[in-house]
Amino acid sequence: MLEQNKITDHNKYDLTSIDDLPKIRGQLKLHKIDTPMRIVTCSRDTITSPISQFIFRIIKELRTTLSGVVCNTSNFIKIIANIKLNQDEHLASLDIQDLYTNIPVNKAIDIILKRIGESNKLDNLPFTKIDIKELLILALKNNYFQFNADIYMDEYQKQHLHKVNIPNKIWRYVDDILIITKMNKTQLDKYVNDLNKIRGTIKFTSEFEQNDQINYLDTMLTKTIINNETILKIRCFRKDTAADRLLNYESSHGKSIKNNIVKNMPTRILETTQDNIDQQEDLNKLRNMLLKSNYPLKEIEKL
Repeated sequence: MLEQNKITDHNKYDLTSIDDLPKIRGQLKLHKIDTPMRIVTCSRDTITSPISQFIFRIIKELRTTLSGVVCNTSNFIKIIANIKLNQDEHLASLDIQDLYTNIPVNKAIDIILKRIGESNKLDNLPFTKIDIKELLILALKNNYFQFNADIYMDEYQKQHLHKVNIPNKIWRYVDDILIITKMNKTQLDKYVNDLNKIRGTIKFTSEFEQNDQINYLDTMLTKTIINNETILKIRCFRKDTAADRLLNYESSHGKSIKNNIVKNMPTRILETTQDNIDQQEDLNKLRNMLLKSNYPLKEIEKL
């Protein structure tokens, strides 16, 4: 690309200036049964991150073609807060098993190129589709790049999840999908079983509401009838089996970490739990946890 004057010497330096390798970690899904683990690769400031960032700047506007994608819990709460359900509708979730290791890279690249072709993104750029494809292959066909799979899964939903892929009835955060459906549990189980028979590596597990409740991300959603309308009551979720203590204040960890716990956990409750009475109950539980973890009263009284 440098020889073809498509990038500058400065671009070349940026794209080849790092040779560090990435790290991998496991992120527990506390809202799921048996607490499965999501594999997360941190590729920031690693060997292929400059190329990943370079190609992302070119294709990032394709996110506007996605539907029902959730960025984080705060974004999800804003979306879900005004949703109303019919009386015969249920809450359920689909979990994509081992998403990152099962994305067919060639298919993902084809989808990206197809959507680029349907847009005018390359009109004012010196790059061809072949250039973009080569960059995508370099970024995706190695273990150093964490592909968020949004574009691939958006296409997969449109092609295979017809029964549940309904606007304002389906939301996805990475590999967790929340749906509002008229299927009962037996019908959902059969539907997921049929999905898993589709040729390919994408497989699902499912969870159906219990007592009108389901956990999604860091929230507990409860179907509630107010003024003859079924809405979703949103509350901060903490797994029942989670310890009733936090990082002990007398531990050797840095004070800034402990201060952040006192600061951030109340904020999380206030931003997530919508009902005032529930908020106070959650804050009281937090106070008790802090007391059991030897936090000073003067810190706890700030809540």
